Amino acid sequence: MAITKETNIEFYKIGVEYKTIELIESVAIKEDGNVLSSANHRRSLSPTDDISNESDGLKAIAEFLWTNEVKQAWIDKMAVVNEGTSIK
Repeated sequence: MAITKETNIEFYKIGVEYKTIELIESVAIKEDGNVLSSANHRRSLSPTDDISNESDGLKAIAEFLWTNEVKQAWIDKMAVVNEGTSIK
């Protein structure tokens, strides 16, 4: 009896301004090929996120979208957002 876990990207969409990537992944736990449990999981990636552990396809999309200009725009945006939330 082999128990496996399979994760697949079912859907993704790209944010317009900062090219964030929103993902819906399906996760299935299988025993001998039969699904025991499954669930969907949502997550998002921003231009400054580490994508080294992502699939090659997702890395290619991110590397294409996340130019230096997009990354800098995201950094600038986060600096403004975080400016109002700093602890003194």
